[in-house]
Amino acid sequence: MTLTEYEQWLADRQNSVGGSEAATVMGINPFDTEFKLYMRKSGLMPRVEETEAMRMGHVLEPVIAKLYQDETHRDTQDPGEYTIRRLDSFPDMHATLDRIILPIVIATSANVTVRKPESVDKITKQGVLQLKSVGTHMGKHWDEQIPLYVQVQVQHEMFVSGLQWGSVAALIGGQRFVWDDVTLNAEFVLYLAERCAAFMRAVREGRPPEAGADDTDALRTLYPKHEPGQTKELSADLMALDDELQVAVTEMRRARRKVLKCSNRIKQAVGNAERGVLPDGTTYTYTSKKRKGYTVKPATVRRLRRLK
Repeated sequence: MTLTEYEQWLADRQNSVGGSEAATVMGINPFDTEFKLYMRKSGLMPRVEETEAMRMGHVLEPVIAKLYQDETHRDTQDPGEYTIRRLDSFPDMHATLDRIILPIVIATSANVTVRKPESVDKITKQGVLQLKSVGTHMGKHWDEQIPLYVQVQVQHEMFVSGLQWGSVAALIGGQRFVWDDVTLNAEFVLYLAERCAAFMRAVREGRPPEAGADDTDALRTLYPKHEPGQTKELSADLMALDDELQVAVTEMRRARRKVLKCSNRIKQAVGNAERGVLPDGTTYTYTSKKRKGYTVKPATVRRLRRLK
């Protein structure tokens, strides 16, 4: 069976790290983890299904590109949504660009030179354009500068494309448009290339990264059931982790009791009222709500318990 263009694009991305995955490898992606990415690259977890937000972001790309062109007076080109760029010397990295910023031709005559008030070195060379559709709840992260995980993505894409500069354009909450230029950081992208190579080497050798706080679902997928009667000798290195876990559990229990104590005293003070207001205007509501009964579907769930 012949693969569709989309299926071939997915297959071609499987054996290297793309721009949108670079921040994950660096451990700074707020939407993904290195462990989950390892699982997907290893074929142990399915790829991330397209969400409504992802679909709308794709639909809005031409709109954001047009806003960028109108704001900057720069021309852009769509390289094709399934066009993958690679460097022969760095096979563990790839990039699919949203747009390419076209160079501006410097027009000259005997008496005048016409150009935009920018660096001539920049505008006479191609650049990378990264387009983002950002939800209102994430807008605050764009107030001061481009979020770090997006900066890593555009650095990755510039490096793989062999370009020295780029831009990030974002439409926030469908109402606020922001953009900024980025210059290639040669020292950083070489370090990023090392991290990507190390990550893909670990994938090929079957060495998963350490699971983190957001990897519960991935671990449930990887180890869905226990083997009855099987006991595994754990490494002595985990003794320190066990100690850390017990300290955290004790602190969590204390914190939970403190939360209960404080909230119960506030409930006691509000009494039968619908709400209570503190002198500074802070308001607590204490309302009643009927809860519908429900039935939980049968499921197999694994629980980690400490017996000692």
